[in-house]
Amino acid sequence: MFAARLALVLAASCAFVVARAEEPTFEARTTTRPTSARAGEDLRVAARVGFSDAFSSSRGARLARWSDAFDASYATVELHYRVMWDDETRVVAMTRAPSPSPSSASASAPSFEGAIPASNLPTRGGMVRYWIVARGLDGMYARKPSRQGDHYGAVVDAEAIGGETTLPTLFVFASDVAGSERDDPVPCSVAYHEPGRVVRFYDGGVTIRRRGSGRRDKANMFGKGGSKDWPKRKFKLDFRGKAFRARWDENVPDVETKVEEINLHSSFDEPGGTTSYLRETLAAAAFKRFGVKAPEARHVVVRRNGEFFGLYVMVEQPDDSFLARAGLDPSGSMFKAVHWKYSNLRPLVQHSWVPCEFAPEWESGWGPCPEVYRYAAVANPDETRAVGELKAFINDLDAVNRGGDTSRLWDVVDVNAVVKEMAVQTALLHQDRCAKNYFVHRNPSDGKWRRIPWDMEDAFATDYRDRDGRCDANGREPCRGDSGTYCVMSCEWWNSPYFCDENHPQDIFTESDGRSTWNHLVNAVLKDGGARDAYARELQRALTTLHLSG
Repeated sequence: MFAARLALVLAASCAFVVARAEEPTFEARTTTRPTSARAGEDLRVAARVGFSDAFSSSRGARLARWSDAFDASYATVELHYRVMWDDETRVVAMTRAPSPSPSSASASAPSFEGAIPASNLPTRGGMVRYWIVARGLDGMYARKPSRQGDHYGAVVDAEAIGGETTLPTLFVFASDVAGSERDDPVPCSVAYHEPGRVVRFYDGGVTIRRRGSGRRDKANMFGKGGSKDWPKRKFKLDFRGKAFRARWDENVPDVETKVEEINLHSSFDEPGGTTSYLRETLAAAAFKRFGVKAPEARHVVVRRNGEFFGLYVMVEQPDDSFLARAGLDPSGSMFKAVHWKYSNLRPLVQHSWVPCEFAPEWESGWGPCPEVYRYAAVANPDETRAVGELKAFINDLDAVNRGGDTSRLWDVVDVNAVVKEMAVQTALLHQDRCAKNYFVHRNPSDGKWRRIPWDMEDAFATDYRDRDGRCDANGREPCRGDSGTYCVMSCEWWNSPYFCDENHPQDIFTESDGRSTWNHLVNAVLKDGGARDAYARELQRALTTLHLSG
């Protein structure tokens, strides 16, 4: 009898050793690990378990030794499972199956099989999570997945449910439903099905929370609820590392991007008071067609805890995975503009007694400095240096806007990329882009900055979104008055190709200096004759490409 350590290792396609020791160890690999169950049928799981030599140099040699001194009595193998959020963990003994044909490459690897009875499975759309435990002599123990709290999983009739639509179906399982609609992430499990593809199940280290603008647990400015507070929430799913496999372009079926987080946008409050569910996907397609680096977006059907929850837009997160996919350098500095007013690249505070350098008007009695720019360069841990680069960029823009000297503009701005992005934004009449809803990224090789569009749910703007403003011909006067009437289609203010310059700010109210919400990068570009001409050419091309070509 061997003095052995028990190491259970399950892999989808190969077996490997996790402990280096002179004594043989246990190895195992799954041969059946389903992610979808069928109602009325047992869910069958299988794995091969046996001794192997930790120093074997080849997979073939390891497999050949699995039966050297193995006997099923050396270990018991169990299938543990839990249905939805039941506290009870049920256990099924996995029994040794008949040996395969001697000609099989893994003929000597004993197989163990177990089944979750059909009568114990949840109802249609429900989730069962399972894991395998092996116990051996002298208190030896191993679990797979090896991390405590992680599970394999299957959704009952996932493929049949997914077949009800031509869209991908995202199954989200969260025991704390109320918590999932607040700011602090809560654990969840996720299954993802695309028509004609295998269901993928994600568990362990997956969290869900709401996302969107607005102060935490409070109304947004002037009592208006932010998008965090929409009845149909927007969500963010975070995974442990780059685990989720996203296929953004359905026309390129073999290209997947491994990502750490995805965004689920609800299309709840679109301009004009009606919901089209099309704005973000059409905007993403327009940027792609025009060659602008922008996040991808596609529709998904979301089901929560087994029930239909809604039609959502799954939006790519601008992070290092996005940058690599888009052909941009992930090591470059990147920031998200997150403040409704201050994140428009306005000049920095010039006086030491002002508490917040990115918020020039902030008073010390107002509490902590607001978040203005959120660091978003995952692949570049040197945030301090990146902030210095952002400050230098803001100072360069200030020199252009204050003094009119545009000589530095072409040195610090990727003008060709910026005017192209500006042109598409204008062609799409995106009305929420001047002070926030964008990222800025710096290419470390040449030091030039560009913008990356974000949150395009206000593209294809219509007149006053709350439908109680006067937006006919007589509504033009409030466009330049001290009014809160946003008559987007009626007012030259928003229809101008120069929207976001200092004469065409995003907001029209005068309270809290609302009319300071113009973008200092856009304004600097439009001050330079060559850049302004390039923008005009790109805008004409965008109108032709996106509006006239079908």
